[in-house]
Amino acid sequence: MGSRERRRVLLTDDHVSFAEHAAERLRADPVGTSVVATVLAGVRAGRPQPPGSLWVVVLDGDRPVGVALCTAGFAPFVTPMDDDDAAALADTLHRAGHDLAQVRGDAAATRAFAVRWEQLTGCPARRTTDEGVHLLTTLVAPSGVAGTARAATPADAPLVAAWHEAFEREAHVGEQVGAEELAQHAAMFVRRVPSGQVVLWTDGDGTPVSLAGWQLPDAEPGEATARIGPVYTPPAARRHGYAAAVTAAATRAALEVGAGQVMLYTDLANPTSNGVYARLGYRKVADGSTWTFSPPERRPS
Repeated sequence: MGSRERRRVLLTDDHVSFAEHAAERLRADPVGTSVVATVLAGVRAGRPQPPGSLWVVVLDGDRPVGVALCTAGFAPFVTPMDDDDAAALADTLHRAGHDLAQVRGDAAATRAFAVRWEQLTGCPARRTTDEGVHLLTTLVAPSGVAGTARAATPADAPLVAAWHEAFEREAHVGEQVGAEELAQHAAMFVRRVPSGQVVLWTDGDGTPVSLAGWQLPDAEPGEATARIGPVYTPPAARRHGYAAAVTAAATRAALEVGAGQVMLYTDLANPTSNGVYARLGYRKVADGSTWTFSPPERRPS
């Protein structure tokens, strides 16, 4: 744990500056920082930043000890860091005037952040989602699922965008995410189509029935930790094994381009999806959480 006097938190909308300061931390914890690192890789590859992006580095002197990413309309994502560092991050965002409804990310770091945010704002904090961070051991592709996988094409863009928005609505229940932010995030996801990082599973008639995205951070071949997500199947097409099949296909695609590891997040409250990923060869290695902040309680006058 670093010295309080040496700790500082950098907030910037400049991904280049962030990358320079955060590089050591991103390399040291490729699983814990995957969300931030893969978003950064997309921006470096020419895709627009998420709306309202604010890149965050917690420094102990000149050494990065934590990173985070804030995006307009969505909960800040906080990666693993010491409790004091997470509290310092909360202090900095509060001083900068941020009004947060939620925080998401590493379980221990978000807990420390939430405790400090409640102290600063008087907004009661409660843990509303528990997530599992899963890492692939050996891929075990499902058998007997009707259909086949293919990479999405530009012609699939309207479908990909619509399914991404549907996924975000399901994944961010309770967050104040507007239609504009949903559309912007969907458009950013569609921009991954030309790179082959959106996989569709089609049924026997060739109709798309499920979707999985994947992406890689900037790293040498064999060293990158790919991240699967989102995985989405429309309600009418569920319970046919399509999600497992398309996840396996996306995992294989990431491995074929040189990923050394593959990871994904799950909602621990959904035993069905957790069972699917376990059967594919994914094992839980860490925990994540979402904390929700309620308006300050009024005291009797």
